[in-house]
Amino acid sequence: MELEFIKGKADEYFDFMVNARRRLHRNPELSEKEWGTQKYIREIFDKEGIFNKSIAETGVLAVIKGGADGNTVGFRADMDALPIR
Repeated sequence: MELEFIKGKADEYFDFMVNARRRLHRNPELSEKEWGTQKYIREIFDKEGIFNKSIAETGVLAVIKGGADGNTVGFRADMDALPIR
């Protein structure tokens, strides 16, 4: 049942995630200069009603609370680009 729920959510957000990835890849920003990336990610969280705040200049911290007490899961992701031609 839980896997079906996760699969359903993955299907629901698939197009959004593909478009978000494409947008970020079209607008790469180097480390400590991810101002546009930070703004974009925070706008997404704000739209979804997810608590978030800026940290470490260009980083984002978001808290997504589940519906039950129990374990906590943490995710970390890089959002800077590499200077490649």
